[in-house]
Amino acid sequence: MTHFPWADLDPSDYEAMTREVKPLAPSQPTLMARNIETILPSRFASAFMFVRQPPAKKNGLTSGESAHDDNPEADEPDPEIEIVDAKPESATPPAPVATFVNDRGALLAEYPHGKGRIVLLSDPYLVANNGISRADNLQLAINVIVGNGGVIAFDEFHHGRGSTHNALIQYFEGTPVLAICAQLMLIGVALVWSRGARFGRPLPLPGVDRRSSLEFVASMAELQQRAKAHDLALENIYSRVRRVLVRHANLNQNSSPAEIAARVALRSKLDAKQLESLMRSCEDTISGTPTTAKETLRLVKRLREVEARLGLQGRSRDTKQSEMRG
Repeated sequence: MTHFPWADLDPSDYEAMTREVKPLAPSQPTLMARNIETILPSRFASAFMFVRQPPAKKNGLTSGESAHDDNPEADEPDPEIEIVDAKPESATPPAPVATFVNDRGALLAEYPHGKGRIVLLSDPYLVANNGISRADNLQLAINVIVGNGGVIAFDEFHHGRGSTHNALIQYFEGTPVLAICAQLMLIGVALVWSRGARFGRPLPLPGVDRRSSLEFVASMAELQQRAKAHDLALENIYSRVRRVLVRHANLNQNSSPAEIAARVALRSKLDAKQLESLMRSCEDTISGTPTTAKETLRLVKRLREVEARLGLQGRSRDTKQSEMRG
């Protein structure tokens, strides 16, 4: 390091960090200089210097010297010693490659090591929040991370984002959402407990109405008789008989009386014309044609005869009610 920042230096002050610093262009085309024109380091950047390591001595001799140089007799092999081909020594690792160099030395260097590569960057300002947006510093950071390509893993354990934490809880950690959810759960438990507990004096069970439905039928019949609403009484009976006939003929409710009578006659011994005439007479009476109690009673008897001859169960409910009334 050639320059040291003083204690009161503001790292976010761009002018103070890069005063009298010129952008650097790549010194040679490597992967680290891909898509980069210039980078802008800070004035406090360090510099790398490379020194060749002297060869290691073995048995007091440096590599390249031989014991046979001083003893010519050593050239003849000893007949009692078996000569075995020794394993060749590992090759010397390649020298580091400096991609960006200034007048003081290298700012970025890389060299292979094992199955990977080691990258040395002398200035943290190049990848810091306040310097990564200068010149092509961002592209340099990308090149350093990507290298020759492959999967990139980010270790954020020091940020408290461990892999063992629940992702949903970790997302809302530090926010009032978790506290709000806990309060809502507490309110829900209180509501369930309060609904399950009795509040106030005990009340008797509601009483069941024991009256028969025939009382309602008798009352309606008496009102219709007093009002001489014969068409209304016939409508109640005919609508039920017509539904039974439609179901027996396997038709829909919109079918005409002629279609219903024809289909019922095919499945029984009834006369289609008489059945159609009966159905039309009932519908005319319901539509407002003047009638008398005697005529209404005659139509009702004929409807009952049709039900009886067809063996339909349209009156099963009335039969059961009559038995209960008796």
